[in-house]
Amino acid sequence: MSDDAAARAPTAPLSGIFARARGGDGAEPAEPALEATLLALHERGRAAWPGLSVHAEEFASYLATRAAAGSQPPELARLHAEDLYLACACSKRDQAALALADARFLSTLPQHLTRRGYAQHLAEEVVQALRERLFLGSPESPNAGAGVPQINDYAGRGSLASWLRVAAARAASNARRDEGNRADLLANGDSDPALPALDPELSLIVARHGPEFRAALRDAFESLLAEERSVLRLHFEQGLSLEAAARALGISRATAGRRMLAGRLRIREIMLQLLGQRLSATPTELDSILGVVRSKLELSLSSLLRSRGN
Repeated sequence: MSDDAAARAPTAPLSGIFARARGGDGAEPAEPALEATLLALHERGRAAWPGLSVHAEEFASYLATRAAAGSQPPELARLHAEDLYLACACSKRDQAALALADARFLSTLPQHLTRRGYAQHLAEEVVQALRERLFLGSPESPNAGAGVPQINDYAGRGSLASWLRVAAARAASNARRDEGNRADLLANGDSDPALPALDPELSLIVARHGPEFRAALRDAFESLLAEERSVLRLHFEQGLSLEAAARALGISRATAGRRMLAGRLRIREIMLQLLGQRLSATPTELDSILGVVRSKLELSLSSLLRSRGN
């Protein structure tokens, strides 16, 4: 869809669309002040990201579900419309928007985390997992329903860059805490020291169902597209950075990132399917195991893949 399509005049009053998205019937006459504000917010977003296409009607509805209750035009005008426009496009998994968000925002987060004292490998793993939750969805997202991209949680009251830095710092703190819990498990003899550094809950599952878990990982990995396996092998088994892996494959960093993202998601989904078929457990135990795998595999997947090369 071209940028010219996004620039076309709205086919209906934006204030009515805004009202309906907030639970009203939208039958009221157009409110001039609100109409002008919504048009201005859309134009700000379109000017900031001229290569993206988000219709004014769509953007008005998107804003309505994120603005604080009772917001009036002056409050709406203070929203970070440029960032919300990009977030709206990303929420539709628009590939151009995803590439822009990755290049402008996510690519700087590993450096931000290492400056805060986090190890490089942990910073990269955290950002990759954050990328998955933001653009592909996570069962832990506050939005209703698994698989909803977490970028939808961004409400535009602060900058997107700040919101992402906070999210990355929180995820890194949790990951470092889990590494500490893992060390405690090893010290107490409650986990297999041969296992990679996994989330503690996931580590206990692997310790109990090791053969089935490793077979599912192997089979899931082999089921990937060749291009997905290549970037995952270079990054996790050979230890190349995403940028170095992209150079080795003769592709852009954004393309390498998308392939890695798709491969990690595919591994998770296939492993869930295979474990559900293969594990010897009661239905209750199986539900519990798959729930942990679904929510905890993200950050541990890189450790599991890295262990394949040992």
